Amino acid sequence: NIEGRANFGAGVLEIEVYETANLAIVNPQLLPELDAAVFNATDWDALTPSAARRRIDAAVYEALGLTADEREAAHAGVVELVGNRKRRAGSVRGRG
Repeated sequence: NIEGRANFGAGVLEIEVYETANLAIVNPQLLPELDAAVFNATDWDALTPSAARRRIDAAVYEALGLTADEREAAHAGVVELVGNRKRRAGSVRGRG
């Protein structure tokens, strides 16, 4: 949501392969309690996170050493970014 471009309609984000070098990625070895089944089972909607999504987020926050306040701020920031993108997409779809 930070690095992607959202001007493709319907709230779609685009990021080019070469741009992925700018993304902060947690080393998966720091998340031993998560396996492919957890990632495959989750619904990635940030506005209504599934139990699996919350489990993944908690593991990442733990690996990053975030405090409870930092975790809440990170989640609130993601919800704001995604919500804004979806609202803009809805207002564009309404035109025409």
